Amino acid sequence: MKGDDIEYIVCSAIWFKHKTDEGVVFGHQPKNIDGGFVVCGLRHNNCFGVVKSLFPDIVEFKEKYKQVAQGFVTSGNRFVDREEAFGLAIKSEQFREREDRPKSKQLFSEDLW
Repeated sequence: MKGDDIEYIVCSAIWFKHKTDEGVVFGHQPKNIDGGFVVCGLRHNNCFGVVKSLFPDIVEFKEKYKQVAQGFVTSGNRFVDREEAFGLAIKSEQFREREDRPKSKQLFSEDLW
């Protein structure tokens, strides 16, 4: 299964990217994030729930953050999109087959746990 040298998926994550470069730097982010911030959770809907709780004025929030990328955080402290996460989950033997799974090469948290 997961060895020390194999990068694996740790949790679901969503990267909220700024509309403009405001010079705001958030601490404790995945090492490959260059702007905005990443929220982690068990599933992606948990991540959105956290953001909704922290930013109740969703209109203001949407004006500030242009792009939302759904993905995962890895054991190497990297944010990866669904496609790269799919490959990592296969390689680290985390991927579990399910009958209702969409036919795609994108990872969903339901594929893991």
